[in-house]
Parts: sequence; structure tokens; C-alpha cells
Amino acid sequence: MPNIPFDNHGRYLVALIALTGHPNRVYHYSKTAGEEESWAIRDYLTGEIVRSGESTMTASEIENLVDYAEKPAYRSVALIPRWKADCQAASERHYGAAHVDLTTRNPATLGKWRRMNS
Repeated sequence: MPNIPFDNHGRYLVALIALTGHPNRVYHYSKTAGEEESWAIRDYLTGEIVRSGESTMTASEIENLVDYAEKPAYRSVALIPRWKADCQAASERHYGAAHVDLTTRNPATLGKWRRMNS
């Protein structure tokens, strides 16, 4: 697990992460500082989200799966086109443009993935 360079967004910590055993793409990860059971992973490249309320995993368990992480820009999670561009660019930096996977479904190991509100 790399050192995760979280950006502080008020009471939330945010990072862009890639996960071992998951499709080759970078996710937006946020968690409530100091709480193990308050987190969300947004897949801006496929438009899906999984939240801690629909998972059995803790923040520490998720962080143990991280194989790449970078500090994100400071902005609202509602700015979907900008986050999508950031996640695409981070995915290309980490995996190489030819190896970014936009077709494989997110596995249910993290919990129940749902469509993000647009």
C-alpha cells in the first residue's frame, strides 16, 4: 500500500486511487476523517459509486488495496466532467493509455455499485 496523499476537503479526505484486483482505472476516494465506516468510491469513468453503507469494508481495508494514489484537485464532487478528465489522466499516467480499462464492470467485492447522479 502506498502512502495515500489525501487532500483535506473540510472534514473529508480525498485522493485518487487505483486498487489491486480491480479494473485498470483510477477512482475518486473520499472518507470522513477519523471514521472507518464513512467513505465513498466514485468511478467517474463509468459513472458508478459505492458507499460504505452498502459495503462490509472499512476505510482501512480499502486502503490496503491501494496500489497507486495521488493528490486530487480541490473541487466539488459534483463537477463530474472535470473529475472524469482527472481520473482518465491519472489512469493513463499509472497504467499507460493503451491499458486503461473502461469496459470491465466494477467487482462487488467493495459493495453494491450504483449509478451516480448526474
